[in-house]
Amino acid sequence: FLFIKGTPPRKVLRIDKPWGAYRSYKYKDLASDKVLSNVAVKTLPEAKSVKIKARLTGHGHYSDNGQYPHCCEWKDNEHFLIVNGGEKTFSWRIFRYNECAQNPVFPQGGTWPGAREGWCPGDLVYDYEFEVGDYVEGDSISLDYDITPVPENNQGMGNGNYYAAFHLIEYGSNAFDNDAEVYNVFAPNDFPYYSRINPRCSEPIVVVRNNGTSALRSLKFKYGVSGGSELSYDWEGNIPPNEMDTVYLPVQSASFWLGDGANKFTVSVSKPNGLEDENPNNDEFSTSFDMPDLYEGTTVFHYKTNNFPQRYTYKIKDINGTTVFEKNSASLAPNKLYTDTLKLPKGCYVLEFLSLDHTGLSYWAYPAQGSGYFRIYDGSDRMLKNFNPDFGYGIIYAFNLGDATYVGDDGREYLATAYPNPALETLKLAVDYEIGRAKFEIYSENGRLVLSDEVFVSRGFEKIYDIKDLPPGAYYYKLYNANYDVKGRFVKK
Repeated sequence: FLFIKGTPPRKVLRIDKPWGAYRSYKYKDLASDKVLSNVAVKTLPEAKSVKIKARLTGHGHYSDNGQYPHCCEWKDNEHFLIVNGGEKTFSWRIFRYNECAQNPVFPQGGTWPGAREGWCPGDLVYDYEFEVGDYVEGDSISLDYDITPVPENNQGMGNGNYYAAFHLIEYGSNAFDNDAEVYNVFAPNDFPYYSRINPRCSEPIVVVRNNGTSALRSLKFKYGVSGGSELSYDWEGNIPPNEMDTVYLPVQSASFWLGDGANKFTVSVSKPNGLEDENPNNDEFSTSFDMPDLYEGTTVFHYKTNNFPQRYTYKIKDINGTTVFEKNSASLAPNKLYTDTLKLPKGCYVLEFLSLDHTGLSYWAYPAQGSGYFRIYDGSDRMLKNFNPDFGYGIIYAFNLGDATYVGDDGREYLATAYPNPALETLKLAVDYEIGRAKFEIYSENGRLVLSDEVFVSRGFEKIYDIKDLPPGAYYYKLYNANYDVKGRFVKK
């Protein structure tokens, strides 16, 4: 998902696998140093730098007492790379505390928002990199991997496993002494992987890599959208050689995003450390992006709480990050609808609605929290935007208040909820919105119609369907008429 433009910063001389191919290892064997134990690796005499790249994921549900955290999918362990018998020890953790609930692939079946050891369902696995060239002795380096010991009072955890890959990479000299690269742009960007932070109307988020031989301490940025005004920014910081950092570029007004309608963003860098960049081929990066939704007139936010409203935060911020509206969750009642009419100046704003438990407003694996919703209406009680309540960690939603109304995706497909999910004998269809006369249908995974019903849907609609005779498997449902096409999925156990 991240890619490099231009000339590679260092020539790769060799890639070695100190402990062999990518494979699975028992946790107890790792902890006892039975595997991934001390190994000596011969290095090339012409290598100018050496790096270890590690990638690990924990799996399994093993425990003596059956209580969380099971190992090794759910246990937060510490990992160690020991160089030359202890001359240098690198330590790191891979547990994904917040990222799973912010997965761009959502909602999913299963327990997708749950924090895990080194991975999230359908998401990238991170690499961890360690520069070890300074510890090469003569023509070799010794490496040893270690991990948090298996708990003395829960030896069953040792039956969990890790998938692990380690690569030792030897490099030649840097291609340039002075080379700053725009490595990536997280926002604005319409690439689906960055959908949780896009569209955006505040500062662009840019990743810079230092391909030079000295620490990068200053840099000049120029950035803008096609047909719009270009801004410049003098950055100061500290990026060591061959490393990256994320830079937030300032934007003073939402008018920055108005250009020729092509929605193309371009950022470039120059003058690393006040000197000429020796490699201009990687100085520029362009993305396409979507504009935030635009509303005019009266805008009303509808928030229906679930059983635990105190577990959420609800704020609206302006383009500078200043909170202009906030709801005190401690004062909210369970299962109650709250409506707030926005009376804000024209401009760009961001809604931050966060679930502190990472369970959204509705989550099949946590039925005790009940179900709520968050929607945006106009002054005539017409729904403009509906958010999927199974959102995991939070809703980060940028929008404009202006002189016209445009909503790219109003979220109508999430108006209905079918639960429990998975279901056994009955399935309840619930809709808290006026849809009118509609048809409800259930289809098997191969597209065969297995249930059809005519319904009249008003606010607070609920109906229970008998599904005990359906074979186990995945099913899809549709609730539709001339104006609405609501879809969903459930699993029959």
